[in-house]
Amino acid sequence: MRLAHWVFDNRAVEFSINADGHRVIGWISWQTLADHFGGTRETAVEVLLENYDKVAPVAEKVYRARPPDERLVVMTEDF
Repeated sequence: MRLAHWVFDNRAVEFSINADGHRVIGWISWQTLADHFGGTRETAVEVLLENYDKVAPVAEKVYRARPPDERLVVMTEDF
């Protein structure tokens, strides 16, 4: 079951992916969800869950490209 919830004072939604055999926690801004999937602050969590299959591959790409000590944050320009 996929889980997601608001963090950072409703500026991002926290979610997880499986990458390289590990569960990785990541964040996606509500604005990114709005830009690409029509989400709003009120619907961001639901929009992420509905579009998880589109977000997860992008998050995995970002995860592999970031420095090891940097958080996984998916932004509009990653799509």
